[in-house]
Amino acid sequence: MSERLRTSFLGFEVENPWCVASAPPAATGKLMADAFDAGWGAAIMKTVGPVEEPIINVAPRIQTMKKWNREIAMQNIELITDRRLSVWLDELKTLRKRYPNKMIIGSIMAPGHDMDAWAKLIESMNGVGCDAVELNLGCPHGMPERDMGAICSQDAEIVYNIVSTAKSASKVPILTKLTPNVTNIKVMAQAAKRGGSDAITVINTVNGIIGVDIYKRQPHLSVNGYTAIGGISGNAVKPMGLKCVAECKQATELPISATGGIAQWSDGVEYLLMGASQLQVCTEIMIRGFKIVS
Repeated sequence: MSERLRTSFLGFEVENPWCVASAPPAATGKLMADAFDAGWGAAIMKTVGPVEEPIINVAPRIQTMKKWNREIAMQNIELITDRRLSVWLDELKTLRKRYPNKMIIGSIMAPGHDMDAWAKLIESMNGVGCDAVELNLGCPHGMPERDMGAICSQDAEIVYNIVSTAKSASKVPILTKLTPNVTNIKVMAQAAKRGGSDAITVINTVNGIIGVDIYKRQPHLSVNGYTAIGGISGNAVKPMGLKCVAECKQATELPISATGGIAQWSDGVEYLLMGASQLQVCTEIMIRGFKIVS
């Protein structure tokens, strides 16, 4: 890959700004290795939560929206990883040894009221060779009912408490991933900065329902006739992502890891011009595979 793409993010020299987001494409260490082999400069593990939290995914949990013969949006009701923390820790250690020049980022989530749980997860990440840890405060479904995910970054005081706890326990830089489902994201970004966050990740997915089958009279993403408000991703959410990157950069001047609707290289350039330093991709990988990085 061209040397012209080489960059630095949070003090780590990385071959390019392209990063696999914390999502199904990074659901195992093997998938992260596949991404690195394809040429991605960085990858963020699928979010892990406290050991005692049961994670039961339903099926189906993903639905796409097509226009002009291509997917422009996707809704998911995917939860965080259902794999054991101990398995992840072993895989992260293996990745570190195998890919010394790739940026490996952990991802954690715990309840907004439980600072001990955040500290324990950070401490578990300290010994596995991650270059940074992303605090997932943005998941819009499934987890907010447990005081986790998006509900945490809809309250500036909770953002501050989580970030300051994580920062004090972490041996590596911290990224704070925020939900776009707020009235004023600048307030949340500023709270993250006050807590000591080294960077901001925006955006997590946008709340929505992808559509309704008017003949069956049920939502398109339906599990036994029921649905939930899920996270909308894909190229259709790029305008919201660009807006949030601009606002968070204006409010904090912190480095920004941008994610939301990047479907081709020019989308990434738009985010860089808006102030981002790193470019995360999820949905387009799910549609077309890791090789799009080339």
